[in-house]
Amino acid sequence: MTVDLGDDPDAAVVGDASTIPDGGKIVFITSKTYPADLGAVVDYDGRCNILSASAGLPGQYIAYVAPQSGSASTRFDAPAEWYRLDGTLVFDAIPSSQDAKAAVEINELGAKVSATAYAWTGENGTRCDSWSSADPTRAAVIGDAHDASAWATAGSRGCDEHHRIYCFEK
Repeated sequence: MTVDLGDDPDAAVVGDASTIPDGGKIVFITSKTYPADLGAVVDYDGRCNILSASAGLPGQYIAYVAPQSGSASTRFDAPAEWYRLDGTLVFDAIPSSQDAKAAVEINELGAKVSATAYAWTGENGTRCDSWSSADPTRAAVIGDAHDASAWATAGSRGCDEHHRIYCFEK
């Protein structure tokens, strides 16, 4: 059986859902990239759920993208412990733009993503006209999947680009 590792053919599988401790939840960065103009934040949630279901992961997922007003962290109802698929604890509270305990860098297939892996977050109010614009003169905040201190706010990129999404199990 061949496993599709997404857009990174050199990726190696490093874990799966069996590595998550009882009561823990899964966090991953998508193996695929998406435009900044998908629409509402629920459209990004939908991409997370399609990929998680395709990978055979349990549960439903929400994307860490900021809504029209406020931070992406306002989309979370309760704190939890979120783990990468290699069993590494990444968050032990509601995620925020503060430092993570580890880089998110593992995708829904359990593979480490490529060296350059940014994810749309829209933190700090910069979110491509509420995720409705692909205008290259507009921008949205992105996070760096390989940097625990810049996972949510690593700079901004043009709305005409495609980037990954962080997905958190509900």
